[in-house]
Amino acid sequence: MILMADQKSRYIDLAAIALVVIEFLLIYSLYVSSSISIIDRVAFGIISLVFVGIVISRVEGLEGSFGLYMIGSKRGIKTINSIAKRYKRFWKAMADWGIVLGFGLASYLILGKRVSKLTYVFGILTIIFTVLFVVPYTAYGLQFIKVQQLQLLGYSAGGISSFFNLSLVQTLYLVFVVGITVIFGFTGYIFYALIDESISIVLLLISIVGKALSGAPSLAPLSTQVPGLLPVIPGITIPLISGLIAFIIIVVIHEMSHGVLASMVKTKIKRVGLLIFGVIPIGAFVEPDDKMIEKLDRHSKNRIYSAGVSANFIAMFIFFFLLLLVLPYVNSNIIKVAVSSTIPGYPASNVIAPGSIILSWNGHPTNNIGEIDAASANDTPGKVVTIATNRGNYSLVAQRANGTTRGLVGVDIIETPVIKGTANSIIYFLYSLFAITLMLNFLIGVINLLPLPMLDGSRIYDTSITKRKWIIKALDIAIVAMLILIALPWLGGLHV
Repeated sequence: MILMADQKSRYIDLAAIALVVIEFLLIYSLYVSSSISIIDRVAFGIISLVFVGIVISRVEGLEGSFGLYMIGSKRGIKTINSIAKRYKRFWKAMADWGIVLGFGLASYLILGKRVSKLTYVFGILTIIFTVLFVVPYTAYGLQFIKVQQLQLLGYSAGGISSFFNLSLVQTLYLVFVVGITVIFGFTGYIFYALIDESISIVLLLISIVGKALSGAPSLAPLSTQVPGLLPVIPGITIPLISGLIAFIIIVVIHEMSHGVLASMVKTKIKRVGLLIFGVIPIGAFVEPDDKMIEKLDRHSKNRIYSAGVSANFIAMFIFFFLLLLVLPYVNSNIIKVAVSSTIPGYPASNVIAPGSIILSWNGHPTNNIGEIDAASANDTPGKVVTIATNRGNYSLVAQRANGTTRGLVGVDIIETPVIKGTANSIIYFLYSLFAITLMLNFLIGVINLLPLPMLDGSRIYDTSITKRKWIIKALDIAIVAMLILIALPWLGGLHV
């Protein structure tokens, strides 16, 4: 009987493994498909993940529902406890630094005199450095998100060099954003980003309603706006392998940090594990004893809650510098500028074929959009513009652009990879991994500061900011409303 039970269990495990393999193949087929829209791909992917998750959780007897289930054990607890016993000063300082990152100068209301002035100063300097130098490089991760607006827009993260090309208005805007973030931390940053994006959508909706009242209803203008809320699903909207690796790195270090800070204050850890949706890990968890946490002082609680954000920012900096290492090679040897389309009525229309790789502009080599902008800066109406591509060389007379004195030949351009050889394939994979992990660490770290249920921000708000539940509920309603607003461009008929 025991043998039969073991054999049955083995068959169940094999069936579950087969189901996981089949689901991954389905997800991959959706990722490479070009015949259905991105909305349909996401819908099919989610439905299949829910089904597979329900089946696996039931046959394996795992805790979960709606396709979500938890795989946990006591393995890893000893490692967390061991780490917690070492470098205690570092872990405490890291958690306090995370609170300063989260709430800026306003963090003094949370921390008071419990931390050194050096921690405050270092935190504020980190905020300034992140906004000015790191955030621009998160744009490199956007190219790997398969959304039509992003693909048509292309990407051009100028990084440090972009500061030399800012207009007065752009400079004042940057100063304003830095000021908001310094005063209120990245909590203020994410709130401002949500409000700013929501206002732009509201203005767009007003114009749509105005056109509808005049007898020309259309949601098409929504498709010109990049959604502020994007489904980041490995295998569907981002590359499967690099996307999965990035997610695993993010969730493991985030939850591990919570566990280390909890262990440092003698809080028992019940188990550690993964939260899985279908077959995709979407989170890790470290389950401490909640009753023991409730008995802790406010400062210890905040350290536990802020540790995940601190860990995400540390990882962000690591992958920022890794990206800087490979970026020069990628820009010089892999990334090329291609013609995505031509504009009717301009010289390039029906002359330069879409998909052509631009090798030089007016004799200047062009490896990225920034170099084309520089090479075409002096193009004026009537000037002969020389363009060399992989499909031929062209001399076109620039025409006046509407409302400006600049001359255009009428090409829409986008940066695209041209990969030749195994070495370049490996380097480009590392580039995608570094860019995606940098971007997601920043986004997840910042979003976790929101006072929404299940996020670290909600625990910090409840512990140190306000005990008035109605204020938190009002903030939650406002945040959810803004998230819905910034997701509305999906209604514009996205497809890729």
